[in-house]
Amino acid sequence: MLRGYEEWGNKVVHRLRGMFAFAILDERAGGDAKQTPRSSAGHQLFLARDHMGVKPLYYAQCADAFLFASELRALLASGLVHAQVSSAGLVGYLLMGSVPNPL
Repeated sequence: MLRGYEEWGNKVVHRLRGMFAFAILDERAGGDAKQTPRSSAGHQLFLARDHMGVKPLYYAQCADAFLFASELRALLASGLVHAQVSSAGLVGYLLMGSVPNPL
């Protein structure tokens, strides 16, 4: 995947098959700046999962951290994310199969 990312940037996901979820921290000066936002340090974090969503990828933006994991319990174990149900998120998930952003 890393070699594909170097070659095709974030479009690498269109060439992958099967179940996957991965993260690439691109510290190159240019990175794949075409499509992905950069951090204040100029680094770029690229997260991806398979097209069918077989391998889940959860993420959370906290005040001082950006967390991601393939299991929700890993995010909760960090102590930075708290389990609570959003009524808007629940409705979106039940109707559309995804949680609207932002809530």
